[in-house]
Amino acid sequence: MSRDGDVAFFVVASRKPVDAHTVKLVPFRGSDVNCDLAVNWELELPDAVTFTAPDVALLAGRDGLPNAEQWPVFSRRVMAVLEGLGAFPHRTVSVTVEDEAGGSALRDHFVAVHLSTHDVHFDREHAIFETNEDDPDEIEEVTRWRFEVPPSGLPPLFRVAEHDVNVFVSKAAKEALEPLGLDGLELIALDDFSPRPVPMEPRQGSAASTETETEITFHERPVTHDVLTDLAQSMALAAEILDEDPVHPDEGIRRVHAEIDRYLAEGTIRAPWDLDDYAAGLAAFWGQCLVAATNWELVLIDVAGETTVAVVSPDRAHAVFPFTYLPEILERQKGNTSALLFNMIKAGQLPESVPHAYAQLG
Repeated sequence: MSRDGDVAFFVVASRKPVDAHTVKLVPFRGSDVNCDLAVNWELELPDAVTFTAPDVALLAGRDGLPNAEQWPVFSRRVMAVLEGLGAFPHRTVSVTVEDEAGGSALRDHFVAVHLSTHDVHFDREHAIFETNEDDPDEIEEVTRWRFEVPPSGLPPLFRVAEHDVNVFVSKAAKEALEPLGLDGLELIALDDFSPRPVPMEPRQGSAASTETETEITFHERPVTHDVLTDLAQSMALAAEILDEDPVHPDEGIRRVHAEIDRYLAEGTIRAPWDLDDYAAGLAAFWGQCLVAATNWELVLIDVAGETTVAVVSPDRAHAVFPFTYLPEILERQKGNTSALLFNMIKAGQLPESVPHAYAQLG
């Protein structure tokens, strides 16, 4: 059985310029008990459903529809590719999206998908995860994904039996979908949001400020599922900001650095997003490039009553906080050292520190 982290990919509908919370399902008969498409049994669903959205024009041509119900909703061309790769237990429901102001509607473009059987199982031996306190068989927060892949391979589209929150596609499905030039739908490798195995238990560490000599206490813990979901959305946004998702981390960092230089020179964001979303997208992408290029790990750090995402060295001597570091550059609080810092970490040219000090870089 293959356990490679890249045999499957998250399917994430890009949230910008469409806010998922504003795309709402119109109730249908029985929707009060037949509205959870994550369940692994047959549902009494109608042949067609309707969603409302603030601006239907933004959805034309998109391959994914973010929505408040968190239904997997794909374009018909995406489903045609997936269904052409082989049989998998599912049912599709035609989706119409109506403009909430009335008048326009998008018909016969999207379908919702219910995967009625979850035949792929979690590889408990090689994954990193937490279980439900009341039901040890139920997987809750996952920080490293590994599946038990059947001899016939993974289905084109699937959920995992022990953790049905996310929807995945197989590597074969990803390769078949990429030539479409997907718009509004991201296929993201599992390990892009999974830290490598941590060789020690989360523990207390401290770092002394050279200016104030004040001891700061850190507590490290694995990245939670909610944070992974937010990171996936930010990564999808970054791919839109950078026009595409560079394959090599060095190229990714070069693009981030160039985009920051452009923003600092022009003062404009080349997309209909605000500065916070723009900064979050670049920060998530920069951090993942660092993880992909080194043996550093993605974790959560609790410090001074706040929780933040960090990328830390294996011995925890050093740490970078991308969601603080990148916004400070964009706000001109410091120069654009995004490529320089990446190259210094990659080359091991770091200031002196001690294990578990979490000395902040950047």
